[in-house]
Amino acid sequence: MDGFNLHANFPVKDAGSVQLLDAIGSDHGDIKELLVRFRIKMPLCLMKEWVKLGPGLHRTEMDLPEPLDVWIPGNIRSARTHVYTRELYKWGTASGLYSYNMLICAGVDKSTAMSVLPQNILVEFIEYGTLISYDFLNRIMADGGARKEMFDFAQLISDLIRAQFPNSWNMV
Repeated sequence: MDGFNLHANFPVKDAGSVQLLDAIGSDHGDIKELLVRFRIKMPLCLMKEWVKLGPGLHRTEMDLPEPLDVWIPGNIRSARTHVYTRELYKWGTASGLYSYNMLICAGVDKSTAMSVLPQNILVEFIEYGTLISYDFLNRIMADGGARKEMFDFAQLISDLIRAQFPNSWNMV
């Protein structure tokens, strides 16, 4: 998996996707009442950070999209990384996925089997919140409070909101 895959085929970035599902409210209404809902697919390691940095946002239970997909960071994929390092990374990921599949085949429930998955597995969840909550998240990311991949996700969400609700987003 090489990139963000936005619902409108936006430029490829780094890992996962963000899709604006729907909104409750209007672009000319009260910005405190305008709710937006997204389907987000990102690596498990980023999702854990995302949840900590997004107060006021609500999420459904995460799910594993089928088929399972993984994120390999750009610095591991790059030609400058030693071949042994890339192979070690791939081997660790493959062994985690193999263990997960073996547990599922043995009848272990999905939520328990997920505990052996590697942190670079892509997970999917639905998230919703007000424009004010997303503006707060965006400001944290822009102030250098998160790693580049997190900032990229926040920027994609900001761009989607700005395109859908330009008046309200500018008022926040």
